[in-house]
Amino acid sequence: MNEQNLEQSEPARKQLDKQTIIIVLLIMSICANFLGLLVLIFFNIYSSRQVISYIRDQQMANENRVDIELSKDTPMLGAESAPVTIVEYADFQCPFCAKFHEQVFPKLKETYIDTGKVKFYFQNFAFLGPESSFAAEAGMCAATQGKFWPFHDYIFTHHAGENKGAFAPEKLKGFASSVGLDQGQFSTCVDSRSNKAAVEAQTMSGVEYGVTSTPTLFINGKRYEGASSFTFYSQKIENELK
Repeated sequence: MNEQNLEQSEPARKQLDKQTIIIVLLIMSICANFLGLLVLIFFNIYSSRQVISYIRDQQMANENRVDIELSKDTPMLGAESAPVTIVEYADFQCPFCAKFHEQVFPKLKETYIDTGKVKFYFQNFAFLGPESSFAAEAGMCAATQGKFWPFHDYIFTHHAGENKGAFAPEKLKGFASSVGLDQGQFSTCVDSRSNKAAVEAQTMSGVEYGVTSTPTLFINGKRYEGASSFTFYSQKIENELK
């Protein structure tokens, strides 16, 4: 009787084992699908947060941009069609501005301005004393003869301390022949101080746009202060080109 029961129970045990295996596999499949669903949900939430964070960062960046008004006489280098606009506020007496124009600006010009990617504007921010104003006014006098940029380059290489006579009117008039200016016309312009109001207006516009030090560069309206490296500015320009 026992042997017969054992013989009869063996198929039942095998059937039970099969059912157990099926149930275990089914549970494992459900767990795997549930785990996959959790991973998918987590990934979607993470991706959504990344997208939202990116959009928020872009919105904040756009909110921090300013639209700088420039006159038609503002000195500019580059192509009008360039996709990136840089506006620099600088003081001719500022040693950091001189450093920027001696070490960084030539690379920016070669890499981005001369290749049609950037148009570069110069604005006066004459705040370091009377000789800052004299130099800025003289720069505008040079601009009337189409010589702003040669004058700009020359004057930055002749800085000799703040308000120590390096940019006194008589000294500035002496720069005329070195940059190919008409001496009489330039001297008359410098002596008249006809550009004083314009320099003051540019300086005040910088204050309105948040300029507190020089050099300050606005790259497509985003403000960057200080004489940073070429790599720093290159990264900001490349971001705008994207």
